[in-house]
Amino acid sequence: MNNLDKKKGHLRNFYAALWIAMAMISPPAICENLIEEYARWLEKQSQNEVNLKEKSFDRDLLKLECAERIGFEFTNSNNRQAKASCPGNWRRYLKVPKAIALELTTKNRAQVPGKKRNAFIFARNIGKGSQITRKDLKTITKNRQLPANVLTSFESLGHSYLQRDAKQGELLLKTDLKKSVSALLAIKTLPPGVRIDQSHFRLSKLTHDIPADPVMGLDGLDYMTTNKRIKAGQVLRERDLRKAKLIRRNDTVNLVYETNAFSIDAKGVALADGYYGNRVRARNLESNLIVSGIVIDYGTISTNSSKKSGN
Repeated sequence: MNNLDKKKGHLRNFYAALWIAMAMISPPAICENLIEEYARWLEKQSQNEVNLKEKSFDRDLLKLECAERIGFEFTNSNNRQAKASCPGNWRRYLKVPKAIALELTTKNRAQVPGKKRNAFIFARNIGKGSQITRKDLKTITKNRQLPANVLTSFESLGHSYLQRDAKQGELLLKTDLKKSVSALLAIKTLPPGVRIDQSHFRLSKLTHDIPADPVMGLDGLDYMTTNKRIKAGQVLRERDLRKAKLIRRNDTVNLVYETNAFSIDAKGVALADGYYGNRVRARNLESNLIVSGIVIDYGTISTNSSKKSGN
């Protein structure tokens, strides 16, 4: 045997020994079937036996295998879809059977403890308009299923009044309470078009049935009238008001011109209707000239800086 044949023999022996050594230290390759491993994973998650029908899956999925452990995870909060991954090889998205998804979602919700919150219930039956104090309430502790607008602290009570009739044991909500306001109430029934006057109204404290726009004083109402019938005892609202017509066409009016040194008064005839602050024209009965001015009161026009014209 020549030297070349000897070297080839030694090389064959070396590779044979290496193969035997690797076989002894390397674990057998894992060959996982996607559907089988998916079923095992679902069983572990649900703690129930899972039977997946292969006909429910695409043929390509049935052929998938992995030489490593297939990883699974849910992709949404309702557990209706899962992701299967073969590291460095492939990734697929699988539907979760509806019954299993529902079971897992219900179980997860049951395991999440509700956040405890304080709330208040009425200790007795109370009529609307009553001022609420601590002695009228009992404290309870519940989970986060409480309404979002539930009252959670006594400090929020303040000087508040109940806006509805409440029964013992009912929850107290923020919308049940309001602060009192002072508003104008009609002393007697008033028809539309009545001038707002102090003699027609009284200021009264309201604790319930408070409208969104109560009139709370007479300031600024000098030239306003009612625009509808107001019943005795009814709250006067801003929507019940309209500007008073201080000048009517063809009415006799006072024409006033004033300076720091003197004032001039004259009579005239209004040529148009006018409200407070409007500019209107009038005929001066003495000079027969037409002047314009600003309506400043009932039947009164200020002609300061007005332009005069002929007939």
